[in-house]
Amino acid sequence: MPKGITNSIVDLISQAQNLNFLDISHAKQVTDEGLLGFNERPIGIKKLFVNGLTGISAAGLSELINACKGSLRILEAALMDQETMTGAFCQTLSQAFGLEELDLSGNSSIGDDGIASLPKGETKDEQGKTLEVIGLPRLRVLKLNGLVKTTDHSLLKLCQTSRVLEHLELTRCELLTEYSIDGIIKGCTSLVFLDLNGIPAITPAQLEVFRQLRPDLMIRRYLYQNIDPKDNDLRVPRRLMGEKKKKKKGKKGGKKKK
Repeated sequence: MPKGITNSIVDLISQAQNLNFLDISHAKQVTDEGLLGFNERPIGIKKLFVNGLTGISAAGLSELINACKGSLRILEAALMDQETMTGAFCQTLSQAFGLEELDLSGNSSIGDDGIASLPKGETKDEQGKTLEVIGLPRLRVLKLNGLVKTTDHSLLKLCQTSRVLEHLELTRCELLTEYSIDGIIKGCTSLVFLDLNGIPAITPAQLEVFRQLRPDLMIRRYLYQNIDPKDNDLRVPRRLMGEKKKKKKGKKGGKKKK
């Protein structure tokens, strides 16, 4: 159970041999202190799930990513809306050149500079001189729902870094405009799914233009964009503003009272 996972347990996990999968999602008691054990040696984690760890900061997550960046293929680090979860860890993540799936949904404190640093991963020689800027060329799945500070330029650069991007979710990335979406649709030819819900600049008319550009691309955008402001768009079903629950009618055919 997530509630039973503490810093001491995570420290024990960090000492495990041949560890290639770790899921400590929603372990509310885990803090940066519990992640310190991972910075002692490289580990071979390929799949890392740390969703909802609201007790850690970007610095703690960076330590964990740094320990497994050479082997990491899937990272789910969503639903961490604490102010300390900034984009500072993205610079370390940019060195995970084999990363295939990334979910940062709901991390509203991640700034645009964090997203901008993801495609800047580079290899260096022994003297620290840059040999090649690689970025995240194997990224297939990218989920940035609710990252309200993300801008066109940063998103476009990140998507262009990948040669195999297939799945992109951008719900509630409210600063985006048709400029970046147009560039992604035209440039990312491997893309098969795109979520554009909650982006004010994307009008129904603009959406139709995008669909004509790529009839084969599945674009998800709900008809009703006027939703309950308390809804973070990360749950289903979505509830429309002002919608009232229907009262259940009593069963017919019951016995009449005398």
